[in-house]
Amino acid sequence: MLFGVDVSAVSMMAASASVLVAATYYVMQIRHQNKLKQTDMVMRLYALFGSVEFQNSYQKIMGLKFEDYVKRYAKSNVDVLAATYSVGVFFEGIGVLVKRKLINMDLVDDLFTIPILDAWEK
Repeated sequence: MLFGVDVSAVSMMAASASVLVAATYYVMQIRHQNKLKQTDMVMRLYALFGSVEFQNSYQKIMGLKFEDYVKRYAKSNVDVLAATYSVGVFFEGIGVLVKRKLINMDLVDDLFTIPILDAWEK
């Protein structure tokens, strides 16, 4: 017995401390992995947003006037209808991911604010 403390008590405290340190490290690693997954998902969305195919659809929709869309394109022009769905589904998907807290709103805000506001206004 050293200073009134038994060796087995010291070893139990050391074991408990090591378990606490390991658990803390594990929690930090899980948080880091979640952040990496969110960032990866947002960057994939951003790459899709920047693709020529998506930009063609987005620009097609942004170039239309609402009155023209309703009268001329809503049911008859397959290209405009496909572009509308493409853009709508993309932004709806981002909204669902944010709502479910699968991606960080700050990242979405930094990358997509203007396009989302423009599409919503349109």
